[in-house]
Amino acid sequence: MRAVELLQYILKPGTGREFHTIMVEISAPLHRGADIDIIAFGNSIHDEDFYFLIRAFDDIEHMKASQEKFYMSDKWPSRSNHRTNSNQRKIGIDATDYGN
Repeated sequence: MRAVELLQYILKPGTGREFHTIMVEISAPLHRGADIDIIAFGNSIHDEDFYFLIRAFDDIEHMKASQEKFYMSDKWPSRSNHRTNSNQRKIGIDATDYGN
């Protein structure tokens, strides 16, 4: 069954637009290249310095393998991306818990 992950970011003040540009131009293509299904992403409607990313995977094993591929990619700008990210929360949901 599918596994869904919701990531919430609380960004440094004034960096929401820059973070979104990084997501669109760099991160989202790398996600797709690692076989990660992006359900949705974007700035919060109440504050552009709050951000969300919803990702889906075939199952937990696929999540682990594709995330390893994504984060170990030599194209992933692991250090430069963190200049806008001050706090991140992950919430994992196993779709089997909901009968899907």
